[in-house]
Amino acid sequence: MAYNTTVIKKDADNKPIPQYYNPLVDEYEVLQGRNGASRVELYDANGNPIDLVNLITSIINILNQMGASTEAKQNEIKEIINNIYNKDTTRTYYGKSSETKPTSGVIKGSTFFEIDTKTVYMYDGTNWVVI
Repeated sequence: MAYNTTVIKKDADNKPIPQYYNPLVDEYEVLQGRNGASRVELYDANGNPIDLVNLITSIINILNQMGASTEAKQNEIKEIINNIYNKDTTRTYYGKSSETKPTSGVIKGSTFFEIDTKTVYMYDGTNWVVI
């Protein structure tokens, strides 16, 4: 498929602007977003857009039905969100030795660098271990 390069969108100074090629209409379209980031829509496995507001509302309703406390609800939601963002992905954390290292939602194999001692820890699934 050949891209239609003659219609690249440009700004007032005739410089290309952030855009993407849409093969369905054979045109470049302006990339929407703010603060330097593109706008993203999430889709489920069937190609349907995911409504995050309804998803979070459903989670809160389930927690309400379970009779969970407000603090417990917040912790459950944080864990669900962490699992979505951290699914099977290790992360690198940074902090001072005096700070508490995270444990909620941390994936085994993630690392923590103490910036004041230069000590490196790895999470073994239960504890942070010096490596």
